Amino acid sequence: MRADGTDKPARFKIRSPCFSNLQTLPEMANGEYIPDVIAALGSLDIVLGEVDR
Repeated sequence: MRADGTDKPARFKIRSPCFSNLQTLPEMANGEYIPDVIAALGSLDIVLGEVDR
């Protein structure tokens, strides 16, 4: 956590692990067919509710 000198913590962002995993999809899908992209997305085991934040 960060502080800005007051008794309240400063704002900060927390990324879920699913967000980081989803960033690998373009590399995995490069040159593949659409059904392969769907399988790659399923293999990442993401929770879309966490990515939506």
